[in-house]
Amino acid sequence: MKGAYTVLLPRVDADGNAIGGLRMPVIETPKATYTSWNPRAEAFAPGALCYSTGAVLPFAVTLAERVAASDPRPSLAERCPTPAAYVAAVKAAERLVAKRLLLPEDAVAMAVAAEADSLARLRR
Repeated sequence: MKGAYTVLLPRVDADGNAIGGLRMPVIETPKATYTSWNPRAEAFAPGALCYSTGAVLPFAVTLAERVAASDPRPSLAERCPTPAAYVAAVKAAERLVAKRLLLPEDAVAMAVAAEADSLARLRR
């Protein structure tokens, strides 16, 4: 072994999503934990992280599924009990438009995608 170096990962919120940076609606109103890294398979550098491929860990749909899986993250039903509640949460992206961090047409496209349940590409 030639040496070692420290691997740093971002601080995360209670859902496991990175805290820093500009948080778009898909992270502010998540349907999963999204990581920028992935553990490697045992045959390929066991214990090392793969930084070229991220991971998506979907939330349970219902409280019962969450409890059965011993998942500490709230389920989709606990977060947004109706599809309309999810759409309303995504529409809160208007604050990003007001701060000039998101184009108005992108905020509209995100709201349309949320209504079609395709924003996070994870279906209920």
